[in-house]
Amino acid sequence: MFLLVLALLAGLPALAEAQRPSTAVYVNNRSSQTIENIFLSPVGNDKWGDDRLGDKTLLAGGRFKVDPGTRRGCSYDVRVVYANKDSEERRNQDLCQLEEIVFSGPSEIDTSVEVVNATTLMIHYLHISPTGANEWGRDWLGADTGLAPGTRGKVNPGREAGCNYDLRVIYENKQTEEKRNQNLCELSEVVFTGNAAAAGGNADPRPATRSFGTGFFVTADGYALTNHHVVEDCRTISMMTDRGALPARVVRLDERNDLALLFVENAGKVAFANFRASPGIRSGDGVVVAGFPLPTVLQNGLNVTLGNISSLAGLGGNSALLQMTAPVQPGNSGGPLLDMAGNVVGVIVSKLDALVMAKETGDIPQNINFAVQGTIARLFLEAQGLRVTEKPSPSALVAGDVADSARTYTFQVECRP
Repeated sequence: MFLLVLALLAGLPALAEAQRPSTAVYVNNRSSQTIENIFLSPVGNDKWGDDRLGDKTLLAGGRFKVDPGTRRGCSYDVRVVYANKDSEERRNQDLCQLEEIVFSGPSEIDTSVEVVNATTLMIHYLHISPTGANEWGRDWLGADTGLAPGTRGKVNPGREAGCNYDLRVIYENKQTEEKRNQNLCELSEVVFTGNAAAAGGNADPRPATRSFGTGFFVTADGYALTNHHVVEDCRTISMMTDRGALPARVVRLDERNDLALLFVENAGKVAFANFRASPGIRSGDGVVVAGFPLPTVLQNGLNVTLGNISSLAGLGGNSALLQMTAPVQPGNSGGPLLDMAGNVVGVIVSKLDALVMAKETGDIPQNINFAVQGTIARLFLEAQGLRVTEKPSPSALVAGDVADSARTYTFQVECRP
């Protein structure tokens, strides 16, 4: 009897082990292509991690077993990359409940859908986000367009995040309406009827206003620089590039020096700015400001103004700033200050408040504007592990050449609170 009890007790750990949930699952390749990479990431994590295939490949029609373990729970996002570099994802997969995850090939997924405005209200904004995502992302209607009552517009968020998306519209009266967990691979249209807007039940307490600034790429892989005050309190950030609006996220903020490092999603390889190598800029040297001032008034793309360095310090002798005469306006903040060789010597940050100074001094100051010193900006970037590119400024270009170069890496920043 005693031996029987011992035998039963000895079996308890194995029994408990067998009852634990398992995240082991087969990735089933039902596409016509070879899968070269498999990535698994816990839901909510912003990194995909290691390739589960390693040096193997998963041929069409084959299966491959993966098991990330239960230490991070059961819910995972799964991503595969095909031999032609297309990718396909399955979001929020409960691996403890699944035996396999089927990938049929991105070319067979069509997420294009018509958004129908079946109301008497103008739709000003349309946001589309993968179901389960933490942010709404960019506005799919663009900065200056909307969806008029009784009209429809076709959108295609792409196949990167699978088929299931949440859609939200913001009407002219600032009310919102949402359609959750819509399978865009099966739907031909998503109709907004205005019921939620009329009832006010889904009102978004955040204002549907936007603010703007300027930013510029500092690396080829999509890192960009702007001002802290440009992206402060932004719920979503978009970069208005020649490829359309690209979502961006804040990587690091420096409130003291009013700088912000952004990473622009899906930017790919981009043109980027070069910083000026020694010797530094001097008082009296010519400079160029590139940016997007007064965006609600001026809609003709990148604006350029010229001036000179007035002082190598800001108000009160602040050595972190440059003072210059080149005109700046709201919307220029975060843009590059360039020498006449086209190299960055500063980041536009502010202008002197002429009305305040007029009250204090009895005179209206002119052309007193400020930029963060390029050396301060460079140190900020290097502290984040980024290697900026420096170039000498041996000779001057014409202003038009500097502007043409700036146009390739400077963009408008759109902030939605």
